[in-house]
Amino acid sequence: MNLNLIFETTLRTIAVAALAGLGLAAFRVRSSTVKLAVWRLVLFASLLMPLVAFLPQPRVLVARTPAPVARVIHRAQTQFVIPAVPRPASMPIDWSSVALRAYALVASILLLRAALGLLRIRQLGIDATPIPDLGPEVYETSRLSVPVTYGFRNPRILIPADWHTWSDETLDAVLAHERSHIHEHDFLTQCLSKLNRAIYWANPLAWWLDRTLATLAEHASDDAALNRIGERPAYAAMLLGFAGRQSNLAIAGVSMARNTGGIAGRIDRVLDDARALSYPLSPAKRAILAIAAFAAVIVIGAGKMSTVASAQTVPPPPPPAPHTTEHMTTRIDSVKHLWMNDHDRDEWVLVTPRGTSMNGSSGSAARARAMASRVHGDYLWFSRDGKEYLVDDPKTIAEIESWFAPMEELGRQQEELGRQQEVLGEQMSKLGDQMSRLGDQMSQ
Repeated sequence: MNLNLIFETTLRTIAVAALAGLGLAAFRVRSSTVKLAVWRLVLFASLLMPLVAFLPQPRVLVARTPAPVARVIHRAQTQFVIPAVPRPASMPIDWSSVALRAYALVASILLLRAALGLLRIRQLGIDATPIPDLGPEVYETSRLSVPVTYGFRNPRILIPADWHTWSDETLDAVLAHERSHIHEHDFLTQCLSKLNRAIYWANPLAWWLDRTLATLAEHASDDAALNRIGERPAYAAMLLGFAGRQSNLAIAGVSMARNTGGIAGRIDRVLDDARALSYPLSPAKRAILAIAAFAAVIVIGAGKMSTVASAQTVPPPPPPAPHTTEHMTTRIDSVKHLWMNDHDRDEWVLVTPRGTSMNGSSGSAARARAMASRVHGDYLWFSRDGKEYLVDDPKTIAEIESWFAPMEELGRQQEELGRQQEVLGEQMSKLGDQMSRLGDQMSQ
C-alpha cells in the first residue's frame, strides 16, 4: 500500500461515512443498536476499500502511440546505458519514499500498542478461574476491578473476584451487559477499529469512528442491561460504583466501566425515562444494512483511476541500428543530452512476464504492478502532469519492447563473454600449475 492509495481510500471512506451520517439523520434513527450496526459497516468499508481498487474495471485501449508515450519510449531505448554516463554527485531525495516510511513507522507503533493490549488481556484470561454456575463463558480474576469481555471464537467474561458480594440485581445487570458485547461482537469490532485507526492514523475520521463505535457499544449494552433488570436508578448507581473502581491495566478488552462518551453522559442517558430502549437487530435488518453498505462501497470505491488516452500521434521512432561502436557512441551522446537538458522526467514502468523495467521511484513501481489484475498481458504505466496513463495495446507494447531487445542481447553477450573469461581463467590457472611442476622437474 502506498500513500496515493491511502489518500484515495481516505477520501472514499469519508464519502461512505457522509452517506451513512446523512442516512441516519434523514431517518432520525435513535436506536443505539442501529447506529452501531451502521458505523460498524462504515468501519468494514474503510478496511475493504483498498481491495475494491483491484476489481476489474473498464480501461482505455490505444491503437497508436500517444505523444506522452513517445517521450517515454525515447527514454526507454537508452535506459540501460545511463549508468555509463557520469551523473551528478548528489542525487535528489525521494521525499515520497521518506514520507511513506514515516507514515509506516507511526502505524507500526499504534499496531504494537494494540498488540500489547491483546497479549495482556489474553494472559489475564489464561490465569482466570472459571465459574460454571454463572455460565461457561464467565471467569473470575483478582487482577481486575471491573467486568471485561474479550475473545473472538470463544469469548470470555472476566469479573472481579469480589463478585460474591454483589446483589443478584447487580450480577444480572453485569452479565446482561457483557453478554450483549458478545452478541454484538464488540471485541472484534474494537480490534478492527484499532487496526483501521493505525492504518489511517492521519485521517481524523478513523479516530472519531473508533470512539463512536466504543460509545455506541456501551449504549447498546446499557440498554440490554436495563431490559434485564428494568430499574434505571439502580443501574445508574451500578455504573457510578464501577466508574470509581476503574483499573489502570492497559488491556484490550471491552470494559463495562470504560469512560467512552463520559460516565456522566451514560448515566444521564440511563436516567432519561423518555428515551426508548434499543433492542438487538433481526438478521433481516442486518442483511439489508449490509447490502446497502456493499452497494455504497462498490459505487464509491470502484471508480477507475484517471487514465486518459491521448488522440495525438507521432511518427514512430526509427528501428534500432546494429550494435556498432559508432552507434553506441551516438546513444551515449543522446543520453548525455537527455540527462543534462531534460528536467521534466516522466515516471514510467514497463511490466512484462520477464520482469519490470522502470524509470521512477519504488512507489511508482508498486502502483504500476497493482494494475496487473486489470490488464491481460504486457502493459506500460506512466505518470505525467499529475495523471496516470495505462497502455496495453499489443502493437504499442511490442514497439516499446523492440527498443529494449538490443540492450538485452548486448547484456546476454556480455554475460556469455564473462563466462568465457571465467573458463579461460581456469585454463590459465591449470597451465600455470603445469608450468610450475615442469619447472620443478627441470630443477631436479
